[in-house]
Amino acid sequence: MPLFEISGQKLTPVEQTNFNIEKELQGLIEKNLGLYLTANL
Repeated sequence: MPLFEISGQKLTPVEQTNFNIEKELQGLIEKNLGLYLTANL
């Protein structure tokens, strides 16, 4: 599943890269999971 950064009403794809901070990756996953679940209801 691709990762997106959410900024207001805009989604910006996040390039695959090495995340230096695990919490940053965790936050992106949690935001995308919420978006995914909302879109598939």
